[in-house]
Amino acid sequence: CQKCFVFRSHKRERPPLIPFEESEPFQTVGIDLMDMPLSINGYKYVLVIVDHFSKFAMAVALRYKTAEQAADGLMTSFLKECQFPERIISDLGREFDNEVMRCLAEWIGVELRFTMGYNSKFNGAAERVIQTLRRTIAKKMGPQDEWDKMLPYAVYAYNTVPHEATNETPVFLTRGRQPLVPSAIDCEREISPMITIDDYKTELTTRIAATAKEVRERLEEYRQAM
Repeated sequence: CQKCFVFRSHKRERPPLIPFEESEPFQTVGIDLMDMPLSINGYKYVLVIVDHFSKFAMAVALRYKTAEQAADGLMTSFLKECQFPERIISDLGREFDNEVMRCLAEWIGVELRFTMGYNSKFNGAAERVIQTLRRTIAKKMGPQDEWDKMLPYAVYAYNTVPHEATNETPVFLTRGRQPLVPSAIDCEREISPMITIDDYKTELTTRIAATAKEVRERLEEYRQAM
């Protein structure tokens, strides 16, 4: 159909992951731009940001493919998550490899790393999320010229499904608890007993530490199988 034709991505060899060995969320994030049909609100691109450890994704609709818009999208995403990464990986596109991005990275204390040339296969994590979002928006959601309205829903759907590399949802690995998706809401469910802030902090820290160890092992197995 016409909608699938517009959103269908070209088949390409599955891109490998960047060979960094992360041990916790937001050590390394990959970023990339996704071209989209012009929406009725004037958006044409999506800035995709993916944490390499948890696979947690963020996405921001952009009107223009410029350094200023890319930098603003990054800051907006990091501020919303109350989290800045240690390093950012991107290709050498002009919207990423420029003085604006270098100034931003220096200001927030983030290391910039670039892949070779324009070969996006070396930014595998972001590339795979792009393909997932493109398929989700094309086949599951509304009119193609309103994709920007559907983008947050597509990202939410991605983040609340277990990832093949970790067997956990990206939300759990960044929040320490499973997401409550709308279909799972039950007004009659049993309410959890009240606990103190200190008890909750201890429980959450223990849970995250145990899960992080398992995820590191799964990621290593996943990398070796690639």
